[in-house]
Amino acid sequence: MVIVENDLITDIATGNGISLVELAHRHRANPSTVFRWVQKGLPRGDGTRVKLQALRRGKKWLTTAAAVERFFAALPASAPIPTAPPVPIPSKRGSVRAKQAPQEQYGI
Repeated sequence: MVIVENDLITDIATGNGISLVELAHRHRANPSTVFRWVQKGLPRGDGTRVKLQALRRGKKWLTTAAAVERFFAALPASAPIPTAPPVPIPSKRGSVRAKQAPQEQYGI
């Protein structure tokens, strides 16, 4: 069981909580990436891992701005802040050409 600081509980109780989905949007990361920061953390560089402090309230996971600052401050300065790579979107035009290619090949 993870022991969470009283400040985190107090901030969330007073309405200053940030949902993990909102945090993901702010940092342009996938929500599953932010959830992984809570569950598994990120490597610190000395063999230990840093986890983002968060609480589950009902169906939502919540954290605070202060917890996010502590999380990133605990990471090594040389480590880039992880973000999800952009997902390539296939063009419709390419798929139309792929469908037309067999027809053109046989002169149909």
